[in-house]
Amino acid sequence: MPTPSRRVETDAPGGARTGLWIKLVTSAAARTTLAAAVGLLIWAHLPPLVLDWRPTLVVSESMRPRILPGDVVLYQPLRDRAPLRGQVVLVRDPASPSRLLSHRVRKILPDGSIITAGDANKRPDSTPVPLSQVLGFGRLRIPAIGLPLIWWREHQYQALLIASLSLLITARLATLPLPPPRRPHESALSMG
Repeated sequence: MPTPSRRVETDAPGGARTGLWIKLVTSAAARTTLAAAVGLLIWAHLPPLVLDWRPTLVVSESMRPRILPGDVVLYQPLRDRAPLRGQVVLVRDPASPSRLLSHRVRKILPDGSIITAGDANKRPDSTPVPLSQVLGFGRLRIPAIGLPLIWWREHQYQALLIASLSLLITARLATLPLPPPRRPHESALSMG
């Protein structure tokens, strides 16, 4: 009767190294992702506090493809400067003064008022905007940082849940325990 073969477990140095590298790369990628998210949040809040810039959440598609819904655009006050053709400006919507528009300056009229248009719109806006209604010009776009707020407003709770779970998983991966580095004298002792 043949004897059952015994399974001999061995320490495979290559396998251990591969596992270590996977943990290291995963942890580094997760930390980089979290650092980028924190950096975007800082950029969304620091200039308004320090430079008196105005953050605005983009909620429409009128400025596609450069400015997307969920982006936050920071606007610097004009401070006695006139906007230039081609600049993105924040204005009170002349058709609905309670609304703000982020559009590009298409034309400057002789009286100083401007004609704006969204990049995705085929035609310019119909009503000129007086200079007094121009609140600032675009200085910085922070991509996608406002998407959770849009999802909340539009009751897209599934997207919000997926983003929250992804953030939690990324935070967990960033804290993967890594073995302490080997000291040079330890590896020399273990060899001989």
